[in-house]
Amino acid sequence: MKGVYVLCFMVTVNFMGTALAQKPSHLSPEMKEYFESVKRVLPAETAKALDEIVGSSLPRMEKAQKSYDVMNRLPDTVLDKVPLPPPMRKLPKRIQDQIRSLMHNHGLTFQQHVQQLQHIIASLTPAEKAALPKGLLSN
Repeated sequence: MKGVYVLCFMVTVNFMGTALAQKPSHLSPEMKEYFESVKRVLPAETAKALDEIVGSSLPRMEKAQKSYDVMNRLPDTVLDKVPLPPPMRKLPKRIQDQIRSLMHNHGLTFQQHVQQLQHIIASLTPAEKAALPKGLLSN
């Protein structure tokens, strides 16, 4: 899938997916702390479900899909409490607002969500893209 790493930092409805599909040992301390902060605002059963997905032996993209499905069932009131990942906080407010709007679009499939995020990232200026982790822009 083109832009598989686009979801690396989509830790909310949308961000948890691929980022959580990574083994915890592959995450930076900043991202580990971020995931813990996200789990603190989630209902206990949601955090438990995500931990089970991450700990499973499923392939990475299947983990991403399942994580997305779990997060996509949350109400907007919970999603509003989930902070954007650290790299996304460096982006202009207009981009952060687009990402937040995407998080609240519960009608998208996982694949459609990836495509929409790719579209948002493609709209960034070169300077904005430079602020993002290199893997986020990989094909």
